[in-house]
Amino acid sequence: IGERAFKVYKKLGLFRRAISAVDLVICQSEEDERKFREMGARNVEVFGNLKFDSVERPIKDIKFGKFKAENSFIFANIRGKEIKDVVKAIRFSMERLGNLSFVIAPRHLENVRKIERELKRSGIDFSLRTKERESRVLILDTLGELWSIYRFGKGCFVGGSLYDYGGHSLIEPAYWKLPTAVGPYLHKQPYAWDMVKDGAVYLVRNWEELGGFLLRVYSDPSFAENLSSRIYGFYLKNRGVVDRVYERINLWR
Repeated sequence: IGERAFKVYKKLGLFRRAISAVDLVICQSEEDERKFREMGARNVEVFGNLKFDSVERPIKDIKFGKFKAENSFIFANIRGKEIKDVVKAIRFSMERLGNLSFVIAPRHLENVRKIERELKRSGIDFSLRTKERESRVLILDTLGELWSIYRFGKGCFVGGSLYDYGGHSLIEPAYWKLPTAVGPYLHKQPYAWDMVKDGAVYLVRNWEELGGFLLRVYSDPSFAENLSSRIYGFYLKNRGVVDRVYERINLWR
């Protein structure tokens, strides 16, 4: 339950009376449990996030032309304020490691032009997915391909998290065992801080730390392998929510 809705419902006496009459509230996180109890729920149990059971979907048979997608670094769900940071991290890593390739997937297609302008300013060669050619950076100006492109990645950064957007799903890169970095703004992904605490994802606070993470992914095999193992382990540990909820409801009935 979102923070804004929580503050409203908490003040409504009618809602408090209604939620107190509910026999069982099943929620996805300890934070949600706290909120429901403060709103008046009597019996609340935490079962995890259903998205861990629904992440798998058909994989598109994606073909690339001259862009080298294999072992590329993927910047996923990048938001407007993060574009300059992403480009700085790319420049930083290119200057130190040389022949790397990068995929930038904006959260909203209206940011494609902003990404193009920033890359041009930095003198970084790029192409669009819809006009693909040999380049160091590929901008995804298409919809519905990121899930299938994850499988080509060496590592990734999930956006919406360097600034106060709230983050985006970390479950997809976890499924693909990708060493993953995130920023500190994760309030819309209730499981994300558990991933940080478990060492399943790597926390960065600025473009310098993001660039440093990128370097380690490519230059330190044990670092990359450890993150890959931890993020996939977290994914496996949190699967099975649907079955657990079903079993609990049957017991309650």
